[in-house]
Amino acid sequence: MRRRVTSIVVVAFLPGISVHAWCAPFPLTVFVVRHAEKTCMPADDPGLSDAGKLRAKSLAALLGDAGISAIYTSEVARTQLTVKPLADRLHLEVNRQFPAAKQQELAQAILRRLDRAVLVAGHSNTVPELIRALGGSSVPPIQDAWEFDNLYVVTIYGPGKASTVRLHYGEPSIPLPATLAIGGARIMRIKLATSGGFAALPGLAMEAEVDLSGNSARVTQREGGGYARDLPVQEAQEVRRMIDPARFFELPEELRSLNESGPRSGRTSTADQRQYDITIRLDDGREHTVKVSEMMTSDLERLSPGLGKFLEWTKEEFDKIKNYKVQQR
Repeated sequence: MRRRVTSIVVVAFLPGISVHAWCAPFPLTVFVVRHAEKTCMPADDPGLSDAGKLRAKSLAALLGDAGISAIYTSEVARTQLTVKPLADRLHLEVNRQFPAAKQQELAQAILRRLDRAVLVAGHSNTVPELIRALGGSSVPPIQDAWEFDNLYVVTIYGPGKASTVRLHYGEPSIPLPATLAIGGARIMRIKLATSGGFAALPGLAMEAEVDLSGNSARVTQREGGGYARDLPVQEAQEVRRMIDPARFFELPEELRSLNESGPRSGRTSTADQRQYDITIRLDDGREHTVKVSEMMTSDLERLSPGLGKFLEWTKEEFDKIKNYKVQQR
């Protein structure tokens, strides 16, 4: 767990809050987090993904002995599930009376109570707003697609005196590699094809395409095969994280295993293995294709972290396509 302090700012005024409205003892500590990683279903009120559930447990472990006596969330499930492990541990009822649109009212309610430490779980757009309403400093925008590990600590020492500290908790949030492509260009499509090994037999070669041009992602079988699958949001984000386009474009067009077998090794020769052609197309039109064998997962992971996992994902996707073709016969 990281506890790196990135900013501390003391401000002089708490706008919109009368001194006479203060009841809180000083110092008052307000822990503010964004909800943890979410799923895509149900679409109108998603819960937490497996990564989000782990983050919620990390939050409970971190703040279990922080003296928190009140917990606030917005009206939606993902904020409530983020604080549930801590609320259960402390036997606290979660206050859900302040929806996301009422951050000023929430700040006033916190300052009128007698709590010494409270926790608030909000959203990427409401967390900065609440911090300002409490008198804290302005914080950088929170990236909606991937930034979940911030823990803001707003300490209020009295009317007109407050500090804001940003820490991090749980697994580090990592920017999507698709946003770090070469020269600002981003991954639009990934073309996949099999060859060699059993795939060389008639009818067993397969091609597919992953469309990453929008916020969602879709896999389709090429050449009119009929297979199509919309990736859940979480899976689409994971696929994007697996490929660093800058590193991928530096790889040679054909990779041979660092442990490539020969007659002496007793391992299956490359000619007997299924081959995968992975083609990355950027939104500026550039393409790069790399041919790898099915046994190269660990080698790829060393060359470009995440690419080995993408190869395993590709194998599983082609298995889905193969099963689909069998069912259509």
